[in-house]
Amino acid sequence: MPDSIQWQSQVGQDRWAFEQLPAGPHIFLDIGCGHSKDRSNTWTLETTYGWTGLRVDSGQVQGPARNSPLITANAIQINWLTALKAHNLWPSVDYLSLDVDQDTMEVLAILPFNLGWSFKCATIEHDSYRFGHEPRDYMRKLLLGYGYTIAHKDVSDQGLEFEDWWLKP
Repeated sequence: MPDSIQWQSQVGQDRWAFEQLPAGPHIFLDIGCGHSKDRSNTWTLETTYGWTGLRVDSGQVQGPARNSPLITANAIQINWLTALKAHNLWPSVDYLSLDVDQDTMEVLAILPFNLGWSFKCATIEHDSYRFGHEPRDYMRKLLLGYGYTIAHKDVSDQGLEFEDWWLKP
């Protein structure tokens, strides 16, 4: 991997996801994608390495145009089974990026894990520094129950624990 790559994510989520998967283009689901480039967990994966996927955000996404489709909707109001199938993200994605602030528990509860949908690696915000430990504890119980392992707990930025990084063995 060339040193000249400009990773865009906040604390290396994009680079970590890239390093977890074998060479070749992969598929991502970026829920709460925010700006199309700045601090994006999927910009470099898509534009430099040819990954494809789906971006979802409840607000107006600004920044450079991207090839990956964008759904502008509140993530807790999406029929995920229908959306994943419609965008060829069924039965799995390689990388899940989930950053929906206070809606983390609700989104995790409606993603169709119980129907067999899965991811290979994920970076999921729990923002325990803002919302306490309930979202983090819920996420951990749910994903550990589906056989995922925590690769990095309580990833922090400027001393604020905000995210867990996950793998499917």
